[in-house]
Amino acid sequence: MRNRPPRMPQPFPPPNPLALLYGRARQPLATVVPDTRSGMGRIHWPDGRVSDLLNLSRAKDAAVVIAQRDPSVANWRLLHWIHSRPETRPEAPPVRSAGRPRIGAAAGRATL
Repeated sequence: MRNRPPRMPQPFPPPNPLALLYGRARQPLATVVPDTRSGMGRIHWPDGRVSDLLNLSRAKDAAVVIAQRDPSVANWRLLHWIHSRPETRPEAPPVRSAGRPRIGAAAGRATL
């Protein structure tokens, strides 16, 4: 029996933040950013404040309760959560464009 090298733990994918929106607004009232592994998260407010580490369900509930205090939120039923894009996205590597393929006159095949 061969000795196998120990398996390296696979890195967890970065979790997607949850944005709390009101009605058709595009600007979130709050964003809950989950921790990578712990099942906990932080509330990020638009003015730059960040909460302490909380359980995810408690963080979502707290964000809704605090957002309901805002005078611009007249109907709490219009509050909804969406998965937003991560705040920092890795850049895609540059791709060289091959241009538009030209059609060959004799065979009708695409040539570059």
